[in-house]
Amino acid sequence: MFFSVEYRLSPDFKFPVPLEDSYSALKFINDNCKELFVDSKKIIVAGDSAGGNIAAVLSIMAREDNNLNIIYQILLYPVTDGSKNYESWIENAEGYILSSNLMNWFYELYLTSDEERNDWRVSPILTEDLSNLPPSYIVTVLSDILRDEGRDYASKLKEAGNNVQHIEYDNAVHGFMSWPLDIKITKKAIEDLSKSIKKIIS
Repeated sequence: MFFSVEYRLSPDFKFPVPLEDSYSALKFINDNCKELFVDSKKIIVAGDSAGGNIAAVLSIMAREDNNLNIIYQILLYPVTDGSKNYESWIENAEGYILSSNLMNWFYELYLTSDEERNDWRVSPILTEDLSNLPPSYIVTVLSDILRDEGRDYASKLKEAGNNVQHIEYDNAVHGFMSWPLDIKITKKAIEDLSKSIKKIIS
């Protein structure tokens, strides 16, 4: 069973509304698992780009809730650190779908001030304690401004004692997993991800 949460969007609904909507949806699914034919012991959160940010933050929020059991977080080229610009922001500033100017514009739409970039719910990499989180499947892309923060988040999770599978594709760009499945790299990435999910839920 899959659920795609239609959370309220910025700029009409700025941070933290999208996160709060997503967490409420997660709680609703968990609390009504029987009616929704969901196994509450096998809940997975997933997202790409900004959605990857939400999935990462939900996993941290759910850790404090004894009634929630997220067994896997799938973070596809996620936004994990808005507090600084990494080398990949300079290296891949233009020409690879997601530009640095576009990303900064997204932050302007989402946040009410630049200070909020230091909030762990915007930058989960800044979370004081990243231990005891669900196993992670993290995808980064070589030619992507978000590459370095994705790499760093994977490293931080590992350092905190979590199980992390990090895969980086060097022949794609941001958003490539949404390309048609008849494209070789997309097909391979989906197959890799599917195998990891089967392993987790088996």
